[in-house]
Amino acid sequence: MKEIRLDASGEMTPTEKYTFGGPYSFFDKIKLGGIGSQKIVYESGLQVFEEAEIVAYNEVVFFTMELLKNGLILYFNKRNANRAAGLKLDQLKKVNLTISNIPLSFNQFGKKSEKIIQRGLFKFEEMDNTSIDFSVFAQNLNKTISFFSKKPLVDKFELKTESAPAENDYAYLIDVLSQIQ
Repeated sequence: MKEIRLDASGEMTPTEKYTFGGPYSFFDKIKLGGIGSQKIVYESGLQVFEEAEIVAYNEVVFFTMELLKNGLILYFNKRNANRAAGLKLDQLKKVNLTISNIPLSFNQFGKKSEKIIQRGLFKFEEMDNTSIDFSVFAQNLNKTISFFSKKPLVDKFELKTESAPAENDYAYLIDVLSQIQ
């Protein structure tokens, strides 16, 4: 993955776009059902940004992705500074998405309840055996799965589902403790 220089308006130069195979035509974009992803959260592994200290510890960094004919471009905006990194599709070995179904126990109106929440964790594996980790919000999971199920990416996409042990919600303790004087 390499850093891509953007112009003042946050766009890639035409030369950079053609480095990654160039953009799709309008009709190809419609056939693919779009070429952009939902917002995903960067976790770790993108050396281009970590070395430049663009990604700070404990800071949530949101990315969107754009599919080009032979590449995947990751865009993000941090404090009005637009950044991008690109990966050629032939350098991408595999995209793993693990969906965890996590039962969450909580107290609601004095009654113990349980609900299932989902967490999606992505891992991009490159040909040089480096990997980049992302996570995706539950409400964006279906659209993110459809993004990676598009023709240029479907052969490299693996989807797994796993169940995690129950997590307890102790938020009710805050209410109890705030009542104590």
